[in-house]
Amino acid sequence: MKNNIKSYLNNDKFINIFLVLSLFIIYMLFTQFIGGLITKLFNNLNVNVKLIIVLLSDLLLICLICFIFRKSLKNNLKTLKKDLSDNVVKFFVLYFFGILFMILFNMYMILIFKSTSSNEINVQKLLKIYPLYVAISSCIYAPFMEEMIFRKGLRKCINNKYLYVILSGLLFGFMHCLGVKEMYQYLFIIPYATMGCIFAHYYYKTNNILIPILFHVFHNFITLIVSIL
Repeated sequence: MKNNIKSYLNNDKFINIFLVLSLFIIYMLFTQFIGGLITKLFNNLNVNVKLIIVLLSDLLLICLICFIFRKSLKNNLKTLKKDLSDNVVKFFVLYFFGILFMILFNMYMILIFKSTSSNEINVQKLLKIYPLYVAISSCIYAPFMEEMIFRKGLRKCINNKYLYVILSGLLFGFMHCLGVKEMYQYLFIIPYATMGCIFAHYYYKTNNILIPILFHVFHNFITLIVSIL
């Protein structure tokens, strides 16, 4: 019995699952609580100074992830140009259908429930108050962290392509609907999961995490521009 437990603990898959769960918890803590904690601890500081502290904490987490996955990231960087040129056209074709589905789904939700996703509403509110922070967070921090956790992290735990792509997409969608107050808001898991599945598909296909990171950056940048307009 002890030997079986010891063997399981030494198993690479167990280590990968533990790593993914740890990264997810750390990411959620940073995303959900660090900003509020900094606001309370440094209540007397200027708002811009608080934002700088939050950005530095985000940068610290990015550096930690880069250190953990430094070898694979270095190898991915070497093949980035080829992997990108081989998949960019196919991505935009698939992305077009994905974004079209998201637009139609959002139109349906607005028509039926008179509301868009709570995540989008929160981003819109923050964008008016802290535009620079939202731009950096949406186009750099979030794409990097979410791809490293929901794509690269899960890929180390799941070998089956279809199970990986679907589960990666669903978890990605669910994460964007945390804390919703209305039950119908959970329906927005569907469009977020659709885009998450597209990112997961291209990571599985290329085995280069920089590909979905760049695609995710592009998607968030376009979304940000539309929100500003």
